[in-house]
Amino acid sequence: MTAKRSRLWQLFTKNPGLKVIALVVAVAVWLYANAVAERTRTFNVPVVLVNVPPGTVVTAGSERTVPVLVRGRGMDLLALSNEEFAAEVDLQGRKLGPTTQDISPGAVSLPSGYDLSVVGILPHRGLVISLDAEKVKRVPVRPRVVGRPSEGMMVLRVSCDRPEVRLRGPAGALAAMSYVETAPVDVSGMTESGRRQVALMPIGPGVEPVEGRLVVVNIELIPAEVRSWRAPVRVVGAPPGFDVALNRRTVELVVEAPVGVLTEHPPVVEVYPPVWRAGVYDAEPVPLLPPGTRLKSLRPSRLTLTLEPR
Repeated sequence: MTAKRSRLWQLFTKNPGLKVIALVVAVAVWLYANAVAERTRTFNVPVVLVNVPPGTVVTAGSERTVPVLVRGRGMDLLALSNEEFAAEVDLQGRKLGPTTQDISPGAVSLPSGYDLSVVGILPHRGLVISLDAEKVKRVPVRPRVVGRPSEGMMVLRVSCDRPEVRLRGPAGALAAMSYVETAPVDVSGMTESGRRQVALMPIGPGVEPVEGRLVVVNIELIPAEVRSWRAPVRVVGAPPGFDVALNRRTVELVVEAPVGVLTEHPPVVEVYPPVWRAGVYDAEPVPLLPPGTRLKSLRPSRLTLTLEPR
């Protein structure tokens, strides 16, 4: 038993250098054999649309990649990425609207310098391509203002150097657009009128401004005052043949307005009967303020309205 163990030990320990060399060579041969052996690999190949008909745009595609099974040397397949392939779809002569597109192996472009072949297109949801007419539409620009100027100032007017812009894109998308908004213009802490260059907000897939995205927004400030105001309440739309009574004839308003505006155009408050029959009702006072003013508070926020037949 001891002699057998000794022979086994000599088998593993005799000429260790040669054994290590043999192991390295065996591993190298195995790696090389695997690298040059043919293998298959699936690539998610990008879809490339060519020959889009003039005056049209692509508005939808359910998938923008297709799974393709490729055969080639193992080392080559490992070195390649999805973006080195392309599946071309020819849209020449296509009509407007959605169509389903089948992609054949012959439509897949393979990277040069490699011995590759397409085994097939793997099952997928299918490629749906939709074409729409390309149009140009003119829409107004709405500046979006955020923040508050410094104390004692208020925003009187906001305008753009380009009140309108032309948009180019799919007819269907343009039909639903009535305006385009700017990126937020922050007026926090402003003490005087000024100008800000901002971009138009993203508009929609495939829609772009013809003259570029940048616009100049003009912010006009004016001295402001905050005043408490006791405004009279009037009933509007009372039913004929009824007497109307309110639990109070005035409400307290706190209003921010350009200096002098409230004196020239004092605010009033209206109340509308909710129904045309006798009873006691809870009614909301609606303030009517001059242009360019801002309501900060209103008390009370509800009034009691009584309708009695004459």
